[in-house]
Amino acid sequence: MGERVTCRTVGGHRVEATNGASSTFIDLPKVDGGEGNGLGPHETLLAALGACTSMTLQVYAARKQWPLEGVELTLTREKAAVGVPDAKDRIGVEIRVHGPLDAAQRAKLLEIAQKCPVYKTLTSDLDVVETLA
Repeated sequence: MGERVTCRTVGGHRVEATNGASSTFIDLPKVDGGEGNGLGPHETLLAALGACTSMTLQVYAARKQWPLEGVELTLTREKAAVGVPDAKDRIGVEIRVHGPLDAAQRAKLLEIAQKCPVYKTLTSDLDVVETLA
């Protein structure tokens, strides 16, 4: 079995997400009727991709004993154009790696970013199955 997260409403549109050991709160932004007390759902998705990418790069660099001192990512989501056939949402990921890395190491890290498990999930042929409990 894979990961398991339980989400429950805790007032208004605010949701607590927990894996049993750790919790975080997700809320709608004020513009969408929430209180804005937490990342929004799509921001949480971007955060998951960014965190996974950062961790993947750090693990890879450590295995190679490369002098990676830190990773910073800025992620954006653009909605698909309305009325455009085959238009898709787009996620942009700007990766900044810190440390005295050479050009070849930087290029390899950009390649390795696409090996992140969340990236692989988002770009796979994914099925989401919902049932009432």
